[in-house]
Amino acid sequence: MPKINFRQLKFRGKEQEESEEEEAEQLADYEKEALEAIEEVKQKEEILKVKREKKKIIGLPKRKEYSVEEHGELVEYSPPVGWSIVEEYWLLEPYCKAFIIYNEEEQEYRYQVVEPRLDPYETEVYGHLSVLLKDKLEENFFEDGKVAKEVVLKETFDDLISEVGFDLEDRSYYKIWYYIMRDFLYYDKITPLMLDKMLEDISCNGVRKYMYVFHRNYTNLRTNVIF
Repeated sequence: MPKINFRQLKFRGKEQEESEEEEAEQLADYEKEALEAIEEVKQKEEILKVKREKKKIIGLPKRKEYSVEEHGELVEYSPPVGWSIVEEYWLLEPYCKAFIIYNEEEQEYRYQVVEPRLDPYETEVYGHLSVLLKDKLEENFFEDGKVAKEVVLKETFDDLISEVGFDLEDRSYYKIWYYIMRDFLYYDKITPLMLDKMLEDISCNGVRKYMYVFHRNYTNLRTNVIF
């Protein structure tokens, strides 16, 4: 029968006890750090909540609803020399319109998409907001329904304008909002064509080429949209 070294057992027992105490202390430290981290997150969330509420109360002046009388037309169009307008209709009022034009000499109809024209400053703001929105929006934004997405996009769009401090007149605001909505909710440059119920087919013969459409009333038409 082997001999039992009680002194060694006692030493090991003491060593184990010290190890357990050390682990308990470490666990207590971890729990304390975790609780402090949770509390810090809660405080940050509370601060952000207060900031959001303040923004709602004392943020930028509320935008006036768009009206042609007050803000003017967002889309303007004059056909090229030798061409005349034979029909025009809205694709997404008041942002985007389709014009069917005709050239008597060429005996040709064409389909013109007209969208708001951005000036250099508006173009720069649009570019900044596009980048910021991609970073700001959560992944599940692109999985939600269109109505829900539009609400989230609009709120985030307004928040970013307020946060960054972009100085925008109402007319500029609505012009930029159209392009943000077009690119994030719809189909980018081909959105106007996709929204036209009079089109039965859309085609393109290569990269950076004019797109063609088959119109119910005018058959095959070349558009001014390059894809």
